[in-house]
Amino acid sequence: MPETAPASAPPVKKLGEILVDAGLITPEQLSQAVEDARQQQKRLGDYLQDEGLVAAEDVALALSLQLNLPIIDLTRHAVQPEALALVPEEYARQHDLIPVDLTGDSLVVVMADPLNMHTLEDLRARARKIIQPAVGIPSDIREAINRNYVGWNEIERQISMVTPRVEEAPAEDAATDLTAQTPIVRTAELIIAQAVRDRASDIHLEPKEDHLRVRYRIDGFLH
Repeated sequence: MPETAPASAPPVKKLGEILVDAGLITPEQLSQAVEDARQQQKRLGDYLQDEGLVAAEDVALALSLQLNLPIIDLTRHAVQPEALALVPEEYARQHDLIPVDLTGDSLVVVMADPLNMHTLEDLRARARKIIQPAVGIPSDIREAINRNYVGWNEIERQISMVTPRVEEAPAEDAATDLTAQTPIVRTAELIIAQAVRDRASDIHLEPKEDHLRVRYRIDGFLH
Protein backbone atom coordinates (compact mmCIF):
# COMPACT_ATOMS: atom_id res chain seq x y z
CA MET A 1 0.00 0.00 0.00
CA PRO A 2 1.61 3.31 -1.01
CA GLU A 3 2.51 5.79 1.70
CA THR A 4 0.31 8.83 1.98
CA ALA A 5 2.14 12.09 1.50
CA PRO A 6 1.99 14.34 4.58
CA ALA A 7 -0.57 17.08 4.32
CA SER A 8 1.01 20.47 3.77
CA ALA A 9 0.20 23.30 6.14
CA PRO A 10 -2.36 25.76 4.81
CA PRO A 11 -0.77 28.95 3.49
CA VAL A 12 -0.75 31.88 5.88
CA LYS A 13 -3.17 34.57 4.75
CA LYS A 14 -1.98 38.12 4.37
CA LEU A 15 -3.33 40.86 6.62
CA GLY A 16 -5.43 42.40 3.86
CA GLU A 17 -6.97 39.06 2.93
CA ILE A 18 -8.04 38.48 6.53
CA LEU A 19 -9.69 41.90 6.66
CA VAL A 20 -11.50 41.24 3.37
CA ASP A 21 -12.68 37.80 4.56
CA ALA A 22 -14.02 39.43 7.72
CA GLY A 23 -16.04 41.87 5.61
CA LEU A 24 -14.21 44.90 7.02
CA ILE A 25 -12.98 46.15 3.64
CA THR A 26 -13.76 45.28 0.04
CA PRO A 27 -11.25 43.75 -2.39
CA GLU A 28 -11.28 47.04 -4.30
CA GLN A 29 -10.48 49.01 -1.12
CA LEU A 30 -7.66 46.59 -0.33
CA SER A 31 -6.12 46.91 -3.79
CA GLN A 32 -6.17 50.72 -3.59
CA ALA A 33 -4.90 50.70 0.01
CA VAL A 34 -1.94 48.47 -0.87
CA GLU A 35 -0.90 50.86 -3.64
CA ASP A 36 -1.39 54.01 -1.55
CA ALA A 37 0.40 52.53 1.47
CA ARG A 38 3.36 51.61 -0.73
CA GLN A 39 3.57 55.12 -2.15
CA GLN A 40 3.37 56.68 1.31
CA GLN A 41 5.85 54.13 2.74
CA LYS A 42 3.40 53.04 5.41
CA ARG A 43 2.49 49.65 6.79
CA LEU A 44 -0.84 48.51 5.38
CA GLY A 45 -2.43 48.33 8.82
CA ASP A 46 -1.29 51.86 9.67
CA TYR A 47 -2.63 53.22 6.38
CA LEU A 48 -6.04 51.57 6.86
CA GLN A 49 -6.30 53.02 10.37
CA ASP A 50 -5.15 56.48 9.33
CA GLU A 51 -7.74 56.54 6.55
CA GLY A 52 -10.48 55.42 8.93
CA LEU A 53 -11.19 52.29 6.89
CA VAL A 54 -10.52 49.82 9.72
CA ALA A 55 -10.43 50.22 13.50
CA ALA A 56 -7.16 49.64 15.36
CA GLU A 57 -8.74 46.76 17.27
CA ASP A 58 -9.64 45.00 13.99
CA VAL A 59 -6.10 45.38 12.64
CA ALA A 60 -4.67 43.95 15.87
CA LEU A 61 -7.05 40.99 15.72
CA ALA A 62 -6.17 40.34 12.07
CA LEU A 63 -2.44 40.44 12.90
CA SER A 64 -3.04 38.02 15.75
CA LEU A 65 -4.79 35.59 13.40
CA GLN A 66 -2.20 36.03 10.67
CA LEU A 67 0.81 35.42 12.92
CA ASN A 68 -0.82 33.14 15.49
CA LEU A 69 0.25 35.50 18.29
CA PRO A 70 -1.70 36.53 21.39
CA ILE A 71 -3.24 39.97 21.80
CA ILE A 72 -2.49 41.64 25.14
CA ASP A 73 -4.89 44.26 26.47
CA LEU A 74 -2.53 46.87 27.93
CA THR A 75 -5.38 48.71 29.63
CA ARG A 76 -5.68 45.75 32.01
CA HIS A 77 -2.34 43.95 31.89
CA ALA A 78 0.10 44.82 34.69
CA VAL A 79 3.64 45.50 33.46
CA GLN A 80 6.54 44.02 35.43
CA PRO A 81 9.25 46.54 36.37
CA GLU A 82 11.86 43.82 35.78
CA ALA A 83 10.70 43.63 32.17
CA LEU A 84 10.76 47.41 31.71
CA ALA A 85 14.33 47.53 32.96
CA LEU A 86 15.52 45.43 29.99
CA VAL A 87 14.36 47.88 27.30
CA PRO A 88 15.14 51.62 27.41
CA GLU A 89 12.17 53.97 27.25
CA GLU A 90 13.53 55.79 24.18
CA TYR A 91 13.86 52.50 22.29
CA ALA A 92 10.33 51.46 23.28
CA ARG A 93 8.90 54.75 21.99
CA GLN A 94 10.89 54.61 18.76
CA HIS A 95 9.64 51.12 17.87
CA ASP A 96 6.10 51.24 19.35
CA LEU A 97 6.61 48.38 21.78
CA ILE A 98 6.66 47.68 25.50
CA PRO A 99 8.08 44.74 27.47
CA VAL A 100 5.47 43.43 29.89
CA ASP A 101 6.47 40.08 31.41
CA LEU A 102 9.76 38.44 32.33
CA THR A 103 9.71 34.71 33.04
CA GLY A 104 13.05 32.96 33.26
CA ASP A 105 14.80 33.41 29.92
CA SER A 106 11.71 34.73 28.13
CA LEU A 107 10.63 38.34 27.71
CA VAL A 108 7.10 39.06 26.47
CA VAL A 109 7.03 42.21 24.33
CA VAL A 110 3.81 43.80 23.06
CA MET A 111 4.44 45.27 19.61
CA ALA A 112 2.56 47.31 17.06
CA ASP A 113 4.61 45.59 14.33
CA PRO A 114 5.52 42.03 15.40
CA LEU A 115 6.52 41.29 11.79
CA ASN A 116 9.65 43.43 12.12
CA MET A 117 12.34 40.75 12.35
CA HIS A 118 15.14 43.31 12.66
CA THR A 119 13.55 44.75 15.80
CA LEU A 120 12.98 41.27 17.25
CA GLU A 121 16.64 40.35 16.73
CA ASP A 122 17.78 43.67 18.17
CA LEU A 123 15.58 43.15 21.23
CA ARG A 124 17.01 39.68 21.75
CA ALA A 125 20.55 41.05 21.67
CA ARG A 126 19.73 43.97 23.98
CA ALA A 127 17.77 42.02 26.58
CA ARG A 128 19.72 38.76 26.21
CA LYS A 129 16.42 36.95 26.48
CA ILE A 130 14.16 34.88 24.25
CA ILE A 131 11.66 37.37 22.84
CA GLN A 132 8.02 36.32 22.79
CA PRO A 133 6.18 38.92 20.69
CA ALA A 134 2.53 39.76 21.27
CA VAL A 135 0.16 42.04 19.38
CA GLY A 136 -0.99 45.34 20.83
CA ILE A 137 -2.97 48.37 19.70
CA PRO A 138 -0.50 51.19 18.90
CA SER A 139 -2.32 53.86 20.92
CA ASP A 140 -2.53 51.50 23.92
CA ILE A 141 1.19 50.79 23.62
CA ARG A 142 2.03 54.50 23.69
CA GLU A 143 -0.23 55.08 26.69
CA ALA A 144 1.34 52.12 28.49
CA ILE A 145 4.81 53.56 27.84
CA ASN A 146 3.76 56.90 29.31
CA ARG A 147 2.07 55.29 32.28
CA ASN A 148 4.69 52.72 33.22
CA TYR A 149 8.10 54.14 32.33
CA VAL A 150 7.39 57.55 33.81
CA GLY A 151 5.88 56.09 36.96
CA TRP A 152 8.57 53.53 37.71
CA ASN A 153 11.49 55.76 36.70
CA GLU A 154 10.25 58.46 39.07
CA ILE A 155 9.72 55.96 41.89
CA GLU A 156 13.27 54.67 41.47
CA ARG A 157 14.65 58.22 41.36
CA GLN A 158 12.88 59.18 44.56
CA ILE A 159 13.99 56.01 46.36
CA SER A 160 17.60 56.65 45.29
CA MET A 161 17.41 60.02 47.06
CA VAL A 162 16.55 58.38 50.38
CA THR A 163 19.81 58.07 52.31
CA PRO A 164 20.20 57.59 56.05
CA ARG A 165 21.53 60.81 57.52
CA VAL A 166 21.03 62.98 60.58
CA GLU A 167 19.60 66.41 59.98
CA GLU A 168 18.55 69.26 62.19
CA ALA A 169 14.84 69.32 62.92
CA PRO A 170 13.07 71.91 60.75
CA ALA A 171 11.30 74.85 62.25
CA GLU A 172 7.75 74.01 63.27
CA ASP A 173 6.13 76.43 60.81
CA ALA A 174 8.06 74.85 57.90
CA ALA A 175 7.66 71.21 58.95
CA THR A 176 4.53 70.55 56.87
CA ASP A 177 5.99 71.91 53.62
CA LEU A 178 9.29 70.07 54.07
CA THR A 179 7.57 66.77 54.87
CA ALA A 180 5.46 66.98 51.72
CA GLN A 181 8.63 67.43 49.64
CA THR A 182 10.68 64.57 51.09
CA PRO A 183 11.58 61.64 48.80
CA ILE A 184 9.85 59.18 51.14
CA VAL A 185 6.52 60.99 50.94
CA ARG A 186 6.87 61.54 47.20
CA THR A 187 7.71 57.86 46.70
CA ALA A 188 4.66 56.77 48.67
CA GLU A 189 2.46 59.04 46.55
CA LEU A 190 3.91 57.62 43.33
CA ILE A 191 3.48 54.01 44.46
CA ILE A 192 -0.16 54.66 45.34
CA ALA A 193 -0.76 56.50 42.06
CA GLN A 194 0.72 53.57 40.13
CA ALA A 195 -1.58 51.19 42.03
CA VAL A 196 -4.59 53.28 41.02
CA ARG A 197 -3.52 53.29 37.36
CA ASP A 198 -3.03 49.50 37.40
CA ARG A 199 -6.35 48.95 39.23
CA ALA A 200 -4.59 47.14 42.08
CA SER A 201 -6.47 46.04 45.18
CA ASP A 202 -3.36 45.66 47.40
CA ILE A 203 0.17 47.03 47.61
CA HIS A 204 2.94 44.81 49.01
CA LEU A 205 6.24 46.42 50.02
CA GLU A 206 9.10 43.95 50.48
CA PRO A 207 12.30 45.59 51.80
CA LYS A 208 15.45 43.75 50.71
CA GLU A 209 19.07 44.29 51.70
CA ASP A 210 19.85 46.52 48.73
CA HIS A 211 16.48 47.27 47.13
CA LEU A 212 12.76 47.57 47.70
CA ARG A 213 10.34 45.28 45.88
CA VAL A 214 6.89 46.74 45.20
CA ARG A 215 4.19 44.28 44.18
CA TYR A 216 0.58 44.97 43.29
CA ARG A 217 -2.33 42.55 43.57
CA ILE A 218 -4.30 42.83 40.33
CA ASP A 219 -7.21 40.50 39.59
CA GLY A 220 -6.09 38.24 42.41
CA PHE A 221 -2.44 37.91 41.32
CA LEU A 222 0.68 39.67 42.58
CA HIS A 223 2.76 41.50 39.97
